[in-house]
Amino acid sequence: MNMAIGLPECERVTGQFTEHYQDLGFQRHHPVDVTSGIDPSVRLIGAPISVLKPYLGQSHLLENGIYLVQNCVRTHNLKTLFELGEPQEYGSFFTGLGALATTDQVELLFQETSKLLSNRLGIEHDEAFISVRSDDKDILSAAENNGLYDVKPDVMDPAYYRHEYGMDGVFGRNTSYWVKNRQSGEYEDIGNIIAIEGQEKSLGAEFAFGDTTLVKQLAGLSHVTDAYDLRLVDSDTPHNLRIRFEDSVITSMALL
Repeated sequence: MNMAIGLPECERVTGQFTEHYQDLGFQRHHPVDVTSGIDPSVRLIGAPISVLKPYLGQSHLLENGIYLVQNCVRTHNLKTLFELGEPQEYGSFFTGLGALATTDQVELLFQETSKLLSNRLGIEHDEAFISVRSDDKDILSAAENNGLYDVKPDVMDPAYYRHEYGMDGVFGRNTSYWVKNRQSGEYEDIGNIIAIEGQEKSLGAEFAFGDTTLVKQLAGLSHVTDAYDLRLVDSDTPHNLRIRFEDSVITSMALL
């Protein structure tokens, strides 16, 4: 079950992603249960790549690319669940939009991601940019050829642009798309294109976005849980308490 169904903006983003990568000729991969245990490095499926890991380094399987719409649960919020004074930035449940291609298709991923955001989701040139680590020269060059959005190197510290996969000798060189919130005007990281590296060779190129993170910016929401518009508590309930309660309800529904 995709919990985004029936939520207009989440459904639109997921639908446009699906149509775009289907039109590109990418093969659709069926999702798995969040509790499937398919990836032994995590307790729950927290990202589409957990499902797509078996294809890493398999160039003959990735020749046409693979895409996936996958329900995900991340457990980061457990660390501060009862610390009501601490802000809860992200939601625990989201629908992950993922794609995997060969390493030499990373420039294609930039170009098609930018087309998805611009042509299908209506994000203007000045409403988004791409952040890259400046010493990743190959990825920087590929990002600069995306055709639509500016590239801003080193927006974050160097460690921000590295990713772990729970696999020995495998890491990711991240780039991130930042999109403007149409209400607050603030830019936030809403997804990544990642070059996945092994000890002896590059293993693939990954597209990884979350539906509610993107919807938050497009709809000008104050928090990702507002994408579900649950309205479970009174409007005068403290913001942090409301967010934590609604996030817990959403995640419990997904696990059940």
